[in-house]
Amino acid sequence: MLHPARTGRRRLRDHPAHLLAAISAAMVLFALATASPSPAPAAPAPGTAAAVPPQGVYDQCAPTPDLGTCIEHVRRVASNGMPIILNYTSWYATPTDLVAYADAAALAGVKLIWPLNDKVWREQGNLFKRYPKLAAQCYCNDMLAYVVNRLKDHPATWGWYIGDELTVNEAPLVQALADRVRALDPDHPTIYVGMGMLEQLGANLGPYIRAADYIGSDMYPIGSVVPHTLTGEAMAASARQIKPAGRNMVAVLQAFAHNQYPQDGMPDDHFPTAAEMTDQRNQAILASDPSLILWYSLNDVDRSADPAGNWANLVQAANAPPPVVPEPPVATAPRPSATPAAKARARTVAETTRTRGPSVRRRARWPRRRGRAGPSGRRRARTPSGRPRAGGPSAEPAPGRRAPSRRSGERGPWSGRCPAASTTGSSRGARPSA
Repeated sequence: MLHPARTGRRRLRDHPAHLLAAISAAMVLFALATASPSPAPAAPAPGTAAAVPPQGVYDQCAPTPDLGTCIEHVRRVASNGMPIILNYTSWYATPTDLVAYADAAALAGVKLIWPLNDKVWREQGNLFKRYPKLAAQCYCNDMLAYVVNRLKDHPATWGWYIGDELTVNEAPLVQALADRVRALDPDHPTIYVGMGMLEQLGANLGPYIRAADYIGSDMYPIGSVVPHTLTGEAMAASARQIKPAGRNMVAVLQAFAHNQYPQDGMPDDHFPTAAEMTDQRNQAILASDPSLILWYSLNDVDRSADPAGNWANLVQAANAPPPVVPEPPVATAPRPSATPAAKARARTVAETTRTRGPSVRRRARWPRRRGRAGPSGRRRARTPSGRPRAGGPSAEPAPGRRAPSRRSGERGPWSGRCPAASTTGSSRGARPSA
């Protein structure tokens, strides 16, 4: 089957010389006209509706022996606004059933993303052993070339899924796989999806940007310990990596309950509601302006506790009205303390406090006793500095105490306990005992 874009093409050598010259001139004019890249479409203005991108679903349905079920899935998504399927188990099929599945998709107007995410594809493993039904009619030594050449011109083909939630160590192998796929099929895009919370928020997508034409991350917060608002943050982080490179953003959102995957150790059985899925979709749209949204997954909906109800909720979320672009935050007036007049008043207070000296500040904090009882019960008169008045009636020290020394470096009864006895000017110290 010929690709529509290639139908009717003729080789240039079949045209007369004057026609070739005209074509060459037209090509030069076209190149000059398109030398400067056209500006990117303007973002929606605040208060207007954001654009909702095409949407699809993940699925796991083996065309052999479940071709009837797979075709029912195709028709179901086509009639409910999600006409793209990424079927992880597409290759578990005979070539006849695989083509029948693709034909049914094309008839329903559904596009198929073919899965090359399993490590056996990027590690050049034994594909014939992994997919024996598909290999039965291959009669070849290169399974990758066989399936790409068999499907690249089929009208149902959307593109090729080259990786899924991988670490950065896998990037060279994914790049090599992408290079081979592009050489075999330059007309369809490659797609990669990273884990939204792997290594850094929004996935570490940098090493995969060259390999994928569509690239993004997943986020599954419903029923987990992370806040639901993390979806928008993760998608924004992904977009900051993707958009400068000119790639298309992909957002993969949650349509399953975590207890459907007990190996992950998350027992929550809450399947996202229509409102929760709508919120996740809107967060992704407003935060990252994705080119594609995929919901994970159709087979999880069908094996959930309420398949009909959960499917209806997913359809409602996918087809909900578009979110409205929020108004930018309003700038708030500076605090009064930040005004020049307030700063001047603060400096005046600070200067006044400094001129009063550290002992005055400490007296305001720690009320000082005016004297200390001597042996006769009379209080000793003290000078403003806190020392006994010279020649006073209580100038003699109490029994067992030594008179405060006036020599530098010798400690008196208050030194080290009352900050007022310090000559350093520090306001820090313990409160004196009674």
